[in-house]
Amino acid sequence: MPFIGIALAIFILSHQSKLPYISVGIEYEDKIKHFIAFFTLGISFLFAALNTTKLSITKIIILNFIICSIYGGLDEYHQTFILGREADILDWVADSVGVIVSCLFIPMLKKRIIKRKRVLKK
Repeated sequence: MPFIGIALAIFILSHQSKLPYISVGIEYEDKIKHFIAFFTLGISFLFAALNTTKLSITKIIILNFIICSIYGGLDEYHQTFILGREADILDWVADSVGVIVSCLFIPMLKKRIIKRKRVLKK
């Protein structure tokens, strides 16, 4: 469910003509926000996939990248229909890099899931 919630939040924010946030004035702030949003989306996908499927880690990583990166591309395309917004290939690159970096957290997530399953068995 967190994956769907995060994907929905990204869609809702992308559908706004003007985003409801205050700029902190750092260089590449927009790209950092894209990275964080899709890193979070990638982590939530990985957590769900590791918790519910028997797929290999390699397949989960590939699915994570494909699904989340396509979603990022579709999100950018979606913005072309919103007044005041535009698609930016570098935003999509930041999205995809966020997803790739999320895959580095698989060992930590896997450990947490195993620990949680042990607690639930008791």
